[in-house]
Amino acid sequence: MKFVIKILLFLTIAGCSGSDTPEEENILPQEELIKLIGSSKRDEDWESVYKYCKSFIKHYSSSPKIDEFKKIQYDACKTHVQNGDKRSFLFIPYTARTSAIDNFTDTIQSYPYEPYSAEYIMWFGDFLIELGETIPAEVQFQKIIERYKESNSVDLALYKLGTIYFNRFKGIEYAVDSLKDSELYYNRVLQEFSNSSLVESAKKKIMIIRDLLSQKLLKTAKYYEGKENIKGAVAYYNEIINKYPETSASEQSKQILAKLQSQEEKK
Repeated sequence: MKFVIKILLFLTIAGCSGSDTPEEENILPQEELIKLIGSSKRDEDWESVYKYCKSFIKHYSSSPKIDEFKKIQYDACKTHVQNGDKRSFLFIPYTARTSAIDNFTDTIQSYPYEPYSAEYIMWFGDFLIELGETIPAEVQFQKIIERYKESNSVDLALYKLGTIYFNRFKGIEYAVDSLKDSELYYNRVLQEFSNSSLVESAKKKIMIIRDLLSQKLLKTAKYYEGKENIKGAVAYYNEIINKYPETSASEQSKQILAKLQSQEEKK
């Protein structure tokens, strides 16, 4: 027991002894860093490529190789995210990506306005969707819309956001907020990018959304009618006709209103 206490005391003292003195960064010469970047690429050690490129860019900012190494850092981080780190827990293999994603995010934040930045952010958003991480993917597409307004990727980012929200819709028995948000993004494609190749697809999506929203209102109208709240039902039927005139729900609403009116006249 005394031996264990001594070890714990030693570790505590050792841990505290250097806590107030940050470790100085070892700045390597340019040529050595260039060699390390090259050898790390050959070894497919993407974590090291990231670190060596970052160090070179930080300490040798006047070098003509800066742009080259920024691109290499972007590519290394992208490959690292794709491949991940192969690990195992209790003999069960898995792929870890936390470090790779942190490095990729840091690279984007460090060099946000490279000619290819929006392209890599778009790729990252798509990759996050493949992993089922739609909320962080949404953040990436929003970045493109807000930060890269002059890029050729904004219409696609808007379309992808529309798709994310559309896919969150579970059915007319549930809330339709995500559908309304989806319609807003698809409409922005139509309004802001009328020449985009995505326009026709966005129009089709909007038609589907409007049909679903009208069906939701129709379900509500029928509920009120079933409860013999005719005034409330009529209000919803009229809302469908006025707001979604092109839908099948609108035609049904007209027929139901005509029937209700006929019943009222016979009384």
